[in-house]
Amino acid sequence: MIRLREIDAETRAHEAALEHAWLELARRSDGNRARFERRWRRLADRWNFMAVNDLIERHNRFFPAEARLPMDPRTKDFALVNGEPYRRQPLDARWILERFPAALPAMSA
Repeated sequence: MIRLREIDAETRAHEAALEHAWLELARRSDGNRARFERRWRRLADRWNFMAVNDLIERHNRFFPAEARLPMDPRTKDFALVNGEPYRRQPLDARWILERFPAALPAMSA
């Protein structure tokens, strides 16, 4: 559970930093949508998730044994936890772009 809390805390920290970066880049783009998209995608591709992804990888590997998850004979995999799979997906550029699209919102007149 400690590792899950660390994953959640690091994920929230990344979201806050990305929100700040998105807003700053939008401000500096002066409405140039193509420039913003190009720069935002480049930033997303280069964002460093190494620490949180290491935690996620360790969680995915060790959590079933640590939590003594039972096997589901129907799926031949571990049982769901609160109705959800225990596995976490690593964070990457796609994760960023789902939350912070590479598009400036239309400016109202």
